[in-house]
Amino acid sequence: VNYAALFLDSWDFEAFPGDPGAYSCAGKFGLLCDDPTPEYKHNTTFSWSSGAYTAQLRWEYIGEVSDDDVNSTYTVEELDGKSYFNLNGSWQVTDNVKWTLGIDNLLDEEPEFIGDNQEQANTYPATYDLFGRTIYTSVKLITKSSLDKFGKGGLRPAFFLFSARSNLRLDCRMTQRASSQPFPV
Repeated sequence: VNYAALFLDSWDFEAFPGDPGAYSCAGKFGLLCDDPTPEYKHNTTFSWSSGAYTAQLRWEYIGEVSDDDVNSTYTVEELDGKSYFNLNGSWQVTDNVKWTLGIDNLLDEEPEFIGDNQEQANTYPATYDLFGRTIYTSVKLITKSSLDKFGKGGLRPAFFLFSARSNLRLDCRMTQRASSQPFPV
């Protein structure tokens, strides 16, 4: 089990150094504070492995926040806390092949919608998951030439990714990890 949390004591916005109208953004979102800045959030990961198999469940919690503009009433004045769960497992098929299968946003949680608070996609895409449940699989191949050149565990030259969402988009690509340049397909 791995647990990492943020307990935010203060997050102040100043338009300029020494601004007498500095504003506290801890636990707020909106015009002055921009993206939600909860006073508490965490990531907890539960991991298991046995031989060639591994599994992992990750719980991301984003705490509740309220609108930073006390002088105006918007459609949404508060955003509730939100939990996202991601599950994945992998199988080391051979020394050179690893297969992974996973589901992000396992419970298909909707993002927090903000109505007329005027933000991208009617929410905060940097904070909340816009895509819903995402199922993916990947196969990583380590070739002999990459082992000779970079050593075991160095370069993973072939990476295939298949991603399926509710709109059934297919994303398949091959990349070379060391240079991050795509292989011609």
